[in-house]
Amino acid sequence: MPRTSSAAPPSVAPSYRDWKAAASKQLQYRHGIPAAAVPEREWTRLFIRRFSPIEAADRAEQEYGSTKRPEWLKEKR
Repeated sequence: MPRTSSAAPPSVAPSYRDWKAAASKQLQYRHGIPAAAVPEREWTRLFIRRFSPIEAADRAEQEYGSTKRPEWLKEKR
């Protein structure tokens, strides 16, 4: 009987740091929003749910938009 390796297979997923860098670039490019405008807990949640960087950028934009006051309300003050 051949021996089997007990070592875990190498991870094919990018590290969180690499993934967030790619998602941040997409957020800036696609929506013009800096990555710092999105809470870290949101980035972590998107990474854990295995969103691609493009999907994560779109979701982060939705989160950002839902927490900011609309422009038309700002004008009335």
